Amino acid sequence: MSETLITMAKGMKDKLIAGIITQFARQDLAMQQIPFDDMTSFVERAWQITSHSEAVFRDIGEGYPDLQDTFDEIFNSVYLLGGKMDVDRALLLPKDKEIDSFNQNILLQSERFRTAFMDKFINGDRGTDPKAFNGLYKRMADLVALGHTDAEVDAQSGSGALDINASSANRQIFLDKMNEVKFNIAGGV
Repeated sequence: MSETLITMAKGMKDKLIAGIITQFARQDLAMQQIPFDDMTSFVERAWQITSHSEAVFRDIGEGYPDLQDTFDEIFNSVYLLGGKMDVDRALLLPKDKEIDSFNQNILLQSERFRTAFMDKFINGDRGTDPKAFNGLYKRMADLVALGHTDAEVDAQSGSGALDINASSANRQIFLDKMNEVKFNIAGGV
């Protein structure tokens, strides 16, 4: 079942981890919108249509046409991001201080993970970092190379192209358009 990070954090028993996940999600609109699925293995397989047959009419009693759809197998792997959040015990001792050093340390470390994830979400390239995942920019480039795009999706060339690496404003436009697509798919609700 797909859940956003905020929904996931609400159901957690460990309040510290729930707080870290909530903080992680609140920092960025994309982190609030992206649904995460439960995984049963470290690799997920999907099928991408490479060519499809046309729908054709037939007369009564006539045989059915031979449909020859072709598919490509696509594999996505699980990639792990994170590290040990080790906080010095001395930060826990003095309780009456203006700045809670323990919480500040946790927030800074969670911000580091969030920033790394968002960078890989947009700019990730397994060619330069084999332990990371391919980001949107690389996936779009791969789709263009395979010829699986049209003028509305093509992020590589053309007068209406949107380069998500050019600026944070372009990334926000992309996320807004992604939300618009989700809204339209859901029937406008």
